[in-house]
Amino acid sequence: MGLKFGENKKAGDFSLSADYRQQGISSIDPNINNSNFALSNLNSQGWEFNLAYNFTDFLTAVLTLYYSHALHPNLYGGFATGNVPGLPSTSSQFPIARDRQDLVFQANLLMKF
Repeated sequence: MGLKFGENKKAGDFSLSADYRQQGISSIDPNINNSNFALSNLNSQGWEFNLAYNFTDFLTAVLTLYYSHALHPNLYGGFATGNVPGLPSTSSQFPIARDRQDLVFQANLLMKF
């Protein structure tokens, strides 16, 4: 879900956008999701903000800010995390998804050929 104002087609054009995202623990293939948002971690939610400006018809500068945090914090349990009832060697419990918060700022200069 998001909003966008403007578009980048020729020199002097600019655009602003804001998108809200949620990615569940098994919602998408972690190998094909966006590596910048939440640093490619699933079980996340947050915002992406973009500001883009065309210096020329073929040269565009883009500033992007990603902010994300855990969709469901501290998910534990199951065979994959070491919490197996009845087995003595599984006394520790590891999270299914990390409870984390990420803030990524990136600047890109794009050139069309």
